[in-house]
Amino acid sequence: MGKILRYFIDFAVRENPKLDLQLKQANIKEQPESYISKSLAIALIISLVLSVPLFFILLKEKASLFYFPPMFAVFFIFALFIMLKLPLLIIKKRVSEIESDLLYSARYLLLKMRTGSPLMNALVDVSKLHTNSSKYFGEIVSDIYLGEPLEDAINNTHKTTPSAEFKRILRVIKDSLNTGVDIKENIELLLKEITEEQLVKIESYSKKINSLSLFYMIIGVIAPSLGISILAIGASFIKINITMGMLIIVFLVICLVQYFFITLFNAFKPKVSL
Repeated sequence: MGKILRYFIDFAVRENPKLDLQLKQANIKEQPESYISKSLAIALIISLVLSVPLFFILLKEKASLFYFPPMFAVFFIFALFIMLKLPLLIIKKRVSEIESDLLYSARYLLLKMRTGSPLMNALVDVSKLHTNSSKYFGEIVSDIYLGEPLEDAINNTHKTTPSAEFKRILRVIKDSLNTGVDIKENIELLLKEITEEQLVKIESYSKKINSLSLFYMIIGVIAPSLGISILAIGASFIKINITMGMLIIVFLVICLVQYFFITLFNAFKPKVSL
């Protein structure tokens, strides 16, 4: 049994070559083998919790237990899939958190250096800001306090950060330190470039939102209101009783449509901060 489990873990690691980087980007202090082992254990516990009540229901109803193993397998695979995808969800959250006010933190870093502060002191000052992205600058400062050279601390964060914009800022700092050119000028040019890109994203979003708003007005507002009116009038003509159950189903469908459009609007919304 142990050899089979070991083979499965090794197979899962081979099939997920990016898992090591994903764990680092999600700030999960685990090796891929250890994370997969824990994921298997958690998936087993979740599948048991969900399957045991089903087992007793089948016994009580004197139904065939043939359905139990497939349901257990479905619960196990679903739970394992969620656990393996969890780092990606954390990474997405971290990216949104970093880029929500990254420009503000980077401009503050530039301001501190323009007033004469060394890069190290400027990073410390940025890490003390009350912004979402400041703690990620604080990770660089923490590595330096633990004995890492400044260049290595920046390079390590550059490798593991999931944010493309933060990666670009760190790359400029890293390249400037390696080549000895002026960091302030390069950061200022990069911030102007990022600002222009975000303005383009906002303009693109405004164009998309017009089409989405039109679909929402038709499907999410006009169709439900007219549909219910037509249903009530039609039911009175053909003598169909509209029950509370039918109204609840219609209400749930309308809620699902509204939730779909809210999710769609949020998905298209650009994560920018000017």
